[in-house]
Amino acid sequence: MIVFGVNRTLEELLERKLVADFLKRFKSLMQAERFSFAERKGLVETLAWLGLTFVQAKQIILELALSNYSSGVGCKTKNKSEELCVFGIDIDDQPLYVKLLLDNNKNRAICMSFHIAKWEVPLKYDDETEHEGDET
Repeated sequence: MIVFGVNRTLEELLERKLVADFLKRFKSLMQAERFSFAERKGLVETLAWLGLTFVQAKQIILELALSNYSSGVGCKTKNKSEELCVFGIDIDDQPLYVKLLLDNNKNRAICMSFHIAKWEVPLKYDDETEHEGDET
């Protein structure tokens, strides 16, 4: 096993790069107005319960960073042109997970889920490098 810097393997460095790239592409599509929220009842209910508007939720997504990453980078859905990532955030001490989908065929960014977590969302890079790779 090859180790770089502060006990980082080549695999972890690659994963960090993939997450940063996912966020960069997702946010770029958001800013190009190629973004939407999935039409799911739970998503709307969670935003209402938190007192958030779609505009505020969109801003929260734009502020996601590598340190919020939980899982999924490189994960493909049944549709091989789609990529899925899960991020964790806290709003008013309430743990939430945000599931984001990149549809590469349609060139769209979609927020699939914005839900209250039933348990703490495990964050892979919630460490001293909180904003490393956040050039998004």
